[in-house]
Amino acid sequence: MPRSPAHRDAAQRPFVALLVLIAALLLAWPVISVNIARGCVVADTPYLSLCPMGDAGVAAIRERIAANPGETPAYLSLADLAPASAALTAAQRLAPTHPKILLMSATSALQGGNLKAAIAPLIDLAEYHGDNGTANLILARLVVAGQTELLEPYLKPDSAWPARVLNAMPRVGGSTASALPLISKALAAKALDPAAVSAYVVQLKAARSWGDAYALWLTLHAQPLPMLYNGSFDEPFLSEGFDWEVNDQMPLSRAGAVVDRVGYEARGAVLNVKLTGRSIATPLVSQYVFIGQGRYRLKGEYRTRRLRLDNGLAWTIRCTSEAGAAAGPSDGLPEADAAWQPFTFEFTLPATCGPVAIVQLEPSSRAAAMAGGSGEAWFDALTLERLAN
Repeated sequence: MPRSPAHRDAAQRPFVALLVLIAALLLAWPVISVNIARGCVVADTPYLSLCPMGDAGVAAIRERIAANPGETPAYLSLADLAPASAALTAAQRLAPTHPKILLMSATSALQGGNLKAAIAPLIDLAEYHGDNGTANLILARLVVAGQTELLEPYLKPDSAWPARVLNAMPRVGGSTASALPLISKALAAKALDPAAVSAYVVQLKAARSWGDAYALWLTLHAQPLPMLYNGSFDEPFLSEGFDWEVNDQMPLSRAGAVVDRVGYEARGAVLNVKLTGRSIATPLVSQYVFIGQGRYRLKGEYRTRRLRLDNGLAWTIRCTSEAGAAAGPSDGLPEADAAWQPFTFEFTLPATCGPVAIVQLEPSSRAAAMAGGSGEAWFDALTLERLAN
């Protein structure tokens, strides 16, 4: 059952208080810094609006405003002393996009318990003054607290603030999982570059944060995906995610195998492997699959031409958590020069493998990889399915 507005307001109060504290501390920091304190002593003009003032100082500011009603720095100085006063309203009219005014507007709204009213100035800060970082942190805390819906109205095409807020997430203890609603909405609104999201997937994979990485991969596609992605090889490879990754560490002039997608008659694109006679770096091609413990069947079709490699090529399933241990047997595929042939490979993934395994193509033995081979092989129509225990 949806929560009533009253219940939502009550739940938000401790969170709003935290944001007020953060904003107040960030506003107060210039006042307590050494350089600004020195500027206050010598009455250095750039710092006057940030210096603590007594009654005489306030009176002097009011005299400046009376003499020059359009002097924005004077209103800023006065608003520093009384953020909820008419001085802030005047400063907002005179310089609505000034970063300090935006932050003071957000702080005033938060102090009044109006979280929704604080969003617009915070978004403007993050969008147009993103190097400041203050708004990014506060908005990131909103995302972590599950308040993404408050930010959704501000998702516009080519916005800069969503990426900045995502970059600030680690600084407030947030995980990528907590940002998935924002990422999904931002992608739909074209307010976030898919390439930037792919970069987050790469980072999470490198950190072995498999759950967050795969959740982000699914969010990027916005649709259900098969366990083995792009098994038809019809789509260009997206090596930043859970797609095929080609081993291209060796220069082509020294590579023992050249792996690529190629067109093949009425099949569309297929996977092509050309062996050059040199030692083969393994695996030839691989894909991380988020499948977990269980029994599975890998199926596909292949064809070879004058393939000379001891025991041929083999599809192998390896664990990511056990130093690459193979999950079950993997036999080399026999030559299939005459026509396309089906192959089937069943395996069991133990719980010790963790949630992610690697499907990879490699020579059937280390000795064969070292010796190298010649000829070609093509693969198509790969699928991965879970079997009943």
